[in-house]
Amino acid sequence: MMQLIQKSKQYLILTIIFSFISSIAIVPSMFIVGNEKSYLMIKIVFPLIFWLGLVAEQYFFWESNKIRKEILNKGNYRKLNAKIGLISFLQNKYGAIADLIFFVSLIILSLLMIVKVGEKSVQYIFIFLLVLSFRLHTILNGKNFRYINYFVKRKVKQDVE
Repeated sequence: MMQLIQKSKQYLILTIIFSFISSIAIVPSMFIVGNEKSYLMIKIVFPLIFWLGLVAEQYFFWESNKIRKEILNKGNYRKLNAKIGLISFLQNKYGAIADLIFFVSLIILSLLMIVKVGEKSVQYIFIFLLVLSFRLHTILNGKNFRYINYFVKRKVKQDVE
């Protein structure tokens, strides 16, 4: 059982890594200003990285979810009152940090766009932070993350062997 828990945890970590890779691919978009070959490469390569990262993120997320359900079916665990991450806020300290960054990024980006202050590059950085923190919000406040923490923190030896 512990091997399944570790595997699910590793998949969740990979989900977060691919979220970051996919989100960081937004930043080079600020350098696209022409039709030169180097800009054409940026127009092709970085969107490809974005979408491949998103696909990999979803793959590992759903694999982690599948393992979580398998663990719940095999073991005698209490059912947590956990909602999906999209509608859950401030579920733990990591989720709270992601929520805070999301709301601050949203407010600052909105102000920059409304007032038309700041360079385009600053706006792209806040778009990156907004996208990444939203993804982390859904992952870190969701069921899989809560259950992984629950499984790992279990102290009864027979529950985790």
